[in-house]
Amino acid sequence: MVCVPVPSGIARGVALAGVLLSFASSAWADRIAFLPSARKISMTEARAEWLFSSGNKGTGRGSFGIGLGPSFEVEIEAQRPTGQGWLGSLSFSYNYLEPLKDMIPGLAAGFRDVLNRTPEGRVFFACVTYASSTDNLFGSITPVDLTLGVQTGRASGAYVGVSLPFSDAFQVVAEADRRQITGGLRIQPLRGFRAQVLIRRTETYWGLSYSIRF
Repeated sequence: MVCVPVPSGIARGVALAGVLLSFASSAWADRIAFLPSARKISMTEARAEWLFSSGNKGTGRGSFGIGLGPSFEVEIEAQRPTGQGWLGSLSFSYNYLEPLKDMIPGLAAGFRDVLNRTPEGRVFFACVTYASSTDNLFGSITPVDLTLGVQTGRASGAYVGVSLPFSDAFQVVAEADRRQITGGLRIQPLRGFRAQVLIRRTETYWGLSYSIRF
């Protein structure tokens, strides 16, 4: 076998192209449904999101997240549990690796609800996300994501989640931890705009989000 050396500049270019293709094909969230994945808001992006529950009137949650550099993400959150006022907190994560489709998994860790004010409480998590090619199944170039993670807090233990794209604008998601299972649908009719419906036990959450690049 003959080995041909590849100039370092070309190697770096190929690696960079892989990263860019991974970002281009992963226009969905840094979360599965509610649980975190090893994807992140990019460093040139900000996202506002709102969810409200049709089962409990007056309850909801909102967030504003932004990517800081190539690896960090910070999110300001607000939740309104049943019978209570709005509770604000902060979450952040560090992405050691962004998942590259059919190549290497993504790795991330972080804290949710740093101020320990929401019903879920302060949570430390670590997870790995595998991105697998669909080979243009259903006409989509968006990969299937499988996330395996562990977390502390009231739902301490392992969790798992999957996102399955039926097109680049339509996605089915499902996740499960020690306490509950969540499933849902996401649709992205316009670039940067996303609508979703999530079902958890007897509650149905309807949501909207908008992302902007700067």
